[in-house]
Amino acid sequence: MPTSRERVLMVLAGERPDRVPFIVWDNKIPSVAIEQRLLELGACIIVKSTVWREVWQGIEIRREGLVPNADGHPRTRTVFRTAAGELSAIHIQQPGSTWREKHLFESAADFDALEALLKARSYAPVFDFFRRADQRYPGQCLARPATIHAPMHEVIYDLMGIENFCLEWSDHRERVLRLIELMTDDVNARVRLMAESPAPLCVIDGNTEASIMGLERYREFYVPHIRRACAALHARGKLAGAHLDGNNRLIASDVAGTPLDFIESFTPEPDCNLPLAEARRVWPDKTLMVNVPASRYHGGAEAVCGVARQLMRSGAGDGRRFIMGVVEDVLNRGRDTLLPLAAEVAKWHLNRS
Repeated sequence: MPTSRERVLMVLAGERPDRVPFIVWDNKIPSVAIEQRLLELGACIIVKSTVWREVWQGIEIRREGLVPNADGHPRTRTVFRTAAGELSAIHIQQPGSTWREKHLFESAADFDALEALLKARSYAPVFDFFRRADQRYPGQCLARPATIHAPMHEVIYDLMGIENFCLEWSDHRERVLRLIELMTDDVNARVRLMAESPAPLCVIDGNTEASIMGLERYREFYVPHIRRACAALHARGKLAGAHLDGNNRLIASDVAGTPLDFIESFTPEPDCNLPLAEARRVWPDKTLMVNVPASRYHGGAEAVCGVARQLMRSGAGDGRRFIMGVVEDVLNRGRDTLLPLAAEVAKWHLNRS
């Protein structure tokens, strides 16, 4: 009988396992007791890890603890002092997630400092750290390097924020394009380390909201990045995926034309607008890692398991290129639903009708 890790790798390779694999990110597990039971049920834990660390040249970095937010979650300000000016960002720490309260970019006066910051950043490998993460639960886990996004996406979401990006795209497009050019070099450096690393699978794009990006910019700025990253990873025997947990219908045919091997965190209707059956038709050569839509968790364990059964009936087929999982935040961190869902998937042997 294959291990849970082997099941996931079999499906990613287009092979047929004995049953539908079940995955869960390590930072979505609410307790040690639930973690242990998940392992007993044959779950494969995806360990969030990294294969690089940031190296800064000539940048002074200062971190300050701030008053917690209204919900009591810790807040941290990170200040970067460059020769061209000072930048700061504020983050909120929540269980399993980090949220930005303030981006580095505030106005056009920050362009020079942002360019200096990107030029000063490089990366060093931390492959031994990754190897240890990959063996945290021998035979029952896969370590996953930090996600890389398209350079335009990282400029929008990591540096500027959507509103500032839209304003500067209109008023100072040449400066925004320069940031994207610098970020392209930055992203390519991380992709090279992924390709050289011991990681068997890497996520090189995702979190795309097509209604904001638009199809024209997706085709011009995102698809070329995906193709470059896939080529670099495939040349070293790595699998490349995208974390597409949103409304994917607009970009579905363009994604189909890329060399991506898998789609992580695919979320079907009603939360998102691409039905599972349609995704299977348009992406027949890509493994789907499928979430039960988060809205269904409000119905409790019975509703979650019922939706999982429907998804497996409509999407699992003969078991090739289909994985069920929990890689997003869910109600109450899944304290009442994770174990029933894992048990339901564990029963789904692929010789059943």
